[in-house]
Amino acid sequence: MAGDVVKTMYGDVIPAHSIYEESVSAKHRFGDRIKVGERVFHYFKNGAVALAAGKLVQGAVPLPNHRNRTVAATVAIGAMKVSVGMGATTAALNYYSEGWLHCNDETPEGNIYKVKSHLAIAGSDTVWFNLFDPVVAAMTASTSEVTLTKNLYDSVIIAPNGGLTAAPVGVPIIAITASYYGWIQTWGTCAVLTQGTVVIGQKVGLGGTADGAIGPIAAYTTVQVGTVMQVNASGDYSLINLTLQA
Repeated sequence: MAGDVVKTMYGDVIPAHSIYEESVSAKHRFGDRIKVGERVFHYFKNGAVALAAGKLVQGAVPLPNHRNRTVAATVAIGAMKVSVGMGATTAALNYYSEGWLHCNDETPEGNIYKVKSHLAIAGSDTVWFNLFDPVVAAMTASTSEVTLTKNLYDSVIIAPNGGLTAAPVGVPIIAITASYYGWIQTWGTCAVLTQGTVVIGQKVGLGGTADGAIGPIAAYTTVQVGTVMQVNASGDYSLINLTLQA
């Protein structure tokens, strides 16, 4: 990943490139934030498929066999790494870099750490996960359970019309090449593909028959993406006030 970048007094980074540009290599860390007027953007990496502007995207689908895993060796307070017995699913070197290791069951359940690096995961083997911060509560070998989760802004995919398979991330305002980096909008005025009958002031979420399209929220089980500001025809791009991440 890119090295440290200068931040303003409010925590936003000074952007290395415009919100209308993409780059083949990382210029910021995942999730770095900038505010442009009333709009908010976060730094992200696209997945393996090119993205079009104006369509909702989500995080990478969680891998099976990488949750509810027991730690393989006792972890003392102050340790900077955790050894985990992984399941049968493989993953590349540093797949979880900038992602998360959280304690999901048994003491110290509820703790969470950001992953710095790890070796490739060959399947059902033991892997050391290096952390950015020291462990604050001890973990017990063969008892404490942890789960690995990729950073929300790393390797995003278009939100499938059948329903979200990871948390929603935001909406790109330009086309993004596969595996490239850029800024994704998460808050404020944005043109988004809409399907169905949307109404000004109405809440909207993933909906319709096209991947990445949003529409009226029919139930509380649908995640709200924003509210309608301007209505265009179904299948067109309406103006939405995004309310995903300020």
